[in-house]
Parts: sequence; C-alpha cells; structure tokens
Amino acid sequence: MIIFIALVSLFLIGAVFYSKKFRRNENDDSEIPGPGTLLFLKRVYSVGLQGFHLCLDEFGHIYGSIFGFSCMGQQFVFLNKKELIKSALSCEEFQARPRTIFSEHLMRHEIGWTSDMEEHQRLRKILHKALSIYGDGVQKFENVVSKEIESLCRRIEAQNGADFCMNDFLKDSLVNLVSILLSGKRIEDHEGDSFDVDVIWNYIESCETVAHPLTMLVLSVFPFLRNMPGYWGNVYEENKKTRERILDIFYSSMKETYVPGKIRGIVDVLFEIQEKERSRETQWLTDAHVQGTILDIVVAGLVTSHHTLSAFFLTLLHYPTVQRKIHKEIGDVIGFHEPPCLNDRPQMPYTQASVLENFRCSSIVPIGLPRRAIRESLLDGFVVRKNAVISPCLSSLHHDDTIYDDPHIFHAERFLDDKGKLLPQEDSQHQSLLPFGYGRRQCPGETFAKSRIFLYITTLVQKFEFLVSGNAPLPEWDPITYDHKLTSIPPRFMCCTKTYPRDP
Repeated sequence: MIIFIALVSLFLIGAVFYSKKFRRNENDDSEIPGPGTLLFLKRVYSVGLQGFHLCLDEFGHIYGSIFGFSCMGQQFVFLNKKELIKSALSCEEFQARPRTIFSEHLMRHEIGWTSDMEEHQRLRKILHKALSIYGDGVQKFENVVSKEIESLCRRIEAQNGADFCMNDFLKDSLVNLVSILLSGKRIEDHEGDSFDVDVIWNYIESCETVAHPLTMLVLSVFPFLRNMPGYWGNVYEENKKTRERILDIFYSSMKETYVPGKIRGIVDVLFEIQEKERSRETQWLTDAHVQGTILDIVVAGLVTSHHTLSAFFLTLLHYPTVQRKIHKEIGDVIGFHEPPCLNDRPQMPYTQASVLENFRCSSIVPIGLPRRAIRESLLDGFVVRKNAVISPCLSSLHHDDTIYDDPHIFHAERFLDDKGKLLPQEDSQHQSLLPFGYGRRQCPGETFAKSRIFLYITTLVQKFEFLVSGNAPLPEWDPITYDHKLTSIPPRFMCCTKTYPRDP
C-alpha cells in the first residue's frame, strides 16, 4: 500500500506539470470527455489496484460510452458500449499494441502482445498449423483433454467425500494438460525436481501483476522502477526468473532432444517449421518467436480456463439448482455410461447457456488488452490522438443493464428462448458477450478454450455432485469480490463431492 501511495504521488506531481499543457478544451466537441488527470488518479488512489475496473465502470456511467484522460502527454481512451468496442477493435488504425515494459522486455514476439500486425498474423497462422497435430477439427485434442480429465476424476474420487480445494485441483490438471500439448509429457515426467506446477503459476501470477493496465502505465512512465529494489523490481525479476525456467523445460530441453520427424507436441511442430524454412532459405520463424509462442500457450492456455472453471464450480455451490439442471441434461442427452464428447454440445442448450452466463458474470478479463492508435483518428466523432492507448471495458459491457436484466445475478435462462433453445448468435445478448475479444486480434485459442471448458464441466458434473464444505466457509459468489489483476481471479474455496451411481 505504501508503494502504491508513493507511485500515485509521483503521478500527481507529474500531472500537475502537464495538466495545463494537455488540459481538455471544454469548448471543443471533438475532445473525448473524461474526468481529467487529477480526478482520475485521485479516484484510482481511493479504490486501489483491485478496484481499477470498477473505477472505469463508474466513469462510464458519468461520461458515457467513450471517455479518457491524458497523463504525461499520453492519451488513454476507454470504451464500454458494444457498438463502439466492436468498431474500435475492428478498425485498422487501432490494431497495434502499445509499447510497454511487458510487451517490449518480457513478452516480445508473442502473438497477443506484438505490436506488428503482420508478425501477429503470421504467428497466428503458425500456431494454428502447430495445433493441427491434433487432427482434423478437434478430435485428437478432445481425446487428450478427456484423458487428463479422467485423471482429475480419479483424484477427486480418491478424496472419498473429504474436503479439497477445487481451485488447486483444477490448477494441477490444467497445467498437466498444457504440458502434454506442448511436450507430450505431464509435469511430473519432466526432468528436474525443481520444476513443478508452482513454477508455472509463479510465472503466471507475476505476468498478472506486470500486465495489469495500471502497472503497465506506472512502469511505462517510470521504467527505472523495474531495476530498483522493492515491489516493482521484485515483480519484474520474478517474472524474468520463472520465464527462463519455463523456457529451459519447454524450449531448451526439447530442442536438445528434438528428433526430426518425431513429433512429441506443439513445440516440436515449431522446430519442424524452422527446419523446413532453413532448408528453403526462407527462415522467418526465429527462436524468439518459438519462445514467445510457448509462453503465450502457457499463460493464455491456463489463466482464462482456470479462472473460468473455478468461477463456474463456485457458482454451482451457490446455485445448486443450476448443477441439478446440468446433471439432468447430461442424463437426457449423454446418459451416465458414456463420457461426454464435443458432439454432444449442440444438444445441450442449458449447459451452453450456463457457460455463456459464467463468461458474462465472471468477466475473467475485465479490461481487454489495450490497443494503440497508429495515427490520429476519429472515433464516434471524437479525436483519438496518434499513439493513444485504447482499452475496452469488457466487464462494464457484460454488466450493462440496458442489455442484460439484473446483470449481477446468475441467470442462464437469459441465453435461452421460450422453448429452451439457445438464442441465435445475432441476438443482442450474444453479440454483447466478448470474453475472447473481437476482430483480427481475437483470441486464437478461443475454440480450444471453449471445448476444454465444456468437457471439464460435463465430465465432472456427470460423475459428481459438488457440495459445500462443512468445515470451511464458502466465499462470496459476487465477482466484484474477486482478486483483480490483469484478470479477475476467483477466491480459493473448499468443497466435497458425492459420486453419482452409474444409473441415478
């Protein structure tokens, strides 16, 4: 807290010197409305890092669908309405990423953070090619996921009704799954006793902190902080240290043992692409690109899936009726002798609606990854200056009461019609749900993430009834109470299970 106060104080000092130069002209209708630098920073100071996206929500209600401020000569623009967000995210002028400490020093040449749109598109195609080792569609991917979920089921069953932390069980399972996809091996099969689930999650947690919008703002304005003792320097160094450990396992060790033609996982496919490019003397995919893609899969493949599933099972404990309805639909469509598969999904509208409602309520990415204006442009009649940082307020959009009735209540039926069928994609509620972003930079792993989430939910709910622990208090359900960094992190919670009979 002391560090946060000191940083905000530095901002305030700088803002005083810059405020007159960059003060908004109240008589210019093309200027983006907003609270002004001092008021913005004062409000952020009052709510802290945890309440940053809630602060943006408040300003959205005051200033409208587009608002912003300038700090140290840098313009920041925030959007909170569907039409404006989609317009900006699909606009050619706003496809670049801002240059930050995170993107320039920690995640260079990574699909999500590269500012070069051509590089982004080429890496995106390479990732899809690498994923093609799982066969046409997602059939082989489905088999890999299902096998790992079965391991999780055995672990839960071994608890014999005793309490366990669902977040931790999901964390271990998803890390093993990502390890298998990258290298063909579970975490415990990698050499080195010091490499375990915690190494990966320490890296993810440091990424969550460094990539928080407010943190990137601080370290961009005051880059020297990353090299100084104290909180920011420690976070930066921890990120670099754990990053190198992950690359030692998933890059260096795999490259040393790579055998052409013998594909163990996605990393080997990337090595194979490099070999083919070298043989044609057209090499583009560098070692830095391969490393960036590995880190992207580790972070993006774990964070959203883990937090989404944790939020979902916390919801089932607070809303047992939802759990019963999903279990009944599983029985009606799949039965209790065969495991769920992705082909079952179209016949399960209530389960799909529950997943969509969980995306909406939890809004795991409350503020979309920022964009940078490559030239001065007009947006909704307002001037967006060159190099302005544009951020979509996704949590505000997902809780807009002009789109969703009672937006702070979990109500899966809002995505169903009067006949219990899933609403069509063109419905306003569907169109306003953007958990994976929008446009050319939309998450490239969206299809795989949705498939993974569906298989985890249906397989686990088919086998177990999840019950509130009798020995530990159940955290609040309200996503406002989540720990907020780059993503919204559901609280840890204990639960227990009762195994359903084969023929309930």
